[in-house]
Order: sequence, then C-alpha cells, then structure tokens
Amino acid sequence: MYSTGAETWYPVDPVVLKMNAFEADTFCQFEPRGKAAIDSRQQMSYIVAYNADGTARDVTIRYLTKKVYPGKTKGFRLPVFEDDVYDNDGNVLFVDKYDLFRDGIMKCYVPKFYKKTAEDKKEDDDLIPVILEKPAKIHKKGMPDSVAAFKNHPEYVLERFLKREEAILPGEKHVQTFPTGKGEKAKDEKVYRRESLVVCKAVENWHKEGRVIKVC
Repeated sequence: MYSTGAETWYPVDPVVLKMNAFEADTFCQFEPRGKAAIDSRQQMSYIVAYNADGTARDVTIRYLTKKVYPGKTKGFRLPVFEDDVYDNDGNVLFVDKYDLFRDGIMKCYVPKFYKKTAEDKKEDDDLIPVILEKPAKIHKKGMPDSVAAFKNHPEYVLERFLKREEAILPGEKHVQTFPTGKGEKAKDEKVYRRESLVVCKAVENWHKEGRVIKVC
C-alpha cells in the first residue's frame, strides 16, 4: 500500500498475519520463520510487486532483515553470471555481471520507453541493499608455492580441492605436479588449470537456475 502523505510503501497482510507494518524494522516480520516455517520448508526468495499499469519490480530487499542481502535468500535465487572483460594486453578491466532474474525476467515487465516516476525513484532508494561481503583473499600470481595456496586459487587447482559439483574434463592434461607429504606419505599431486574444470550439477539444480538438460 502506497501512502501519498508519507510518500512511502506500507506492507499490509489482512489474511495471515493480519497486520500493517508502519516501521521499516517490522517489514521482516512478513518473512517465514520459526519451527513451523522450517518444517514446511517455507522460503522467501522472491517478492514481486505488481502495478495497475502492468509493470512490476523485485521488492525482496524491503522484507529482508535490515535489508542485508542476500540474507536468507542465499542459495535460493537465480545465479549472477560474471565475465571478466580484458584490455588488449590481457589485463582485467572490470567484471561484467548479469543478473538473470533482474536483467532478464524482470525486464519483461518494464516497457521499452518507460520513464520512471518520482515514486519509482523514491522506491529505488528504498530498495538499496546492505551487502555484507568478506574481503576477497588476494592470491599471488603464478604457480602456488604451498598446498594451502591452491585452495580457491583463481588459476590452478589440486584434485583434493575440487568442490562436490566440480570435475576435471575428460582428456585434460595436468600442467605439472606438486610434491606433498613427507616420508612414506610423500607423493606428487597433479596440478590442473581452473579452465580444465566443469560444473556437474544434478538435474534438479539446473532446473532451479532455469535450465533444462539437453540429451545428445
């Protein structure tokens, strides 16, 4: 519900919670929580608001606790694809991000020549998320010099650090070996490039990302 006097939106639930939320701190009460929600697997991943003119927007941020994103939606929303953009010398200029839901699906609900109103711009400001991210670990360029340095390394990987859904492409050759262990446990582990990995997800997980397995 939009209040022209206060120039803001107020969530109203006359059916389940039977409440009006007039304070921003109470918006998160609309999020399923508690034992009953867990047992019934209720999960708030997307909240879409529709207008009378047929437009719509993703307002999930409004209902997350303290607007912290991704909050409880982590792992449940469609992925954000990232592509490194390089210059002529091979240096990374920036990372191009494509949000499949925001930039793909929701764009269908905004007319091509639609001009934002003052209310739209006010809502844009209200829906700015608070993003809590751990500082990215800085890796040294080149081949790692310790086993620990291979973990999450952007260029090279040992088989022991492959994630559950990762596998090495058939026929891929290792670039070198890395000595590990001591004494009788000493061995040479194969080092592969990250580009030699492939993600192997279950059919259900691909469906969650809006994809369908193609049988060849």
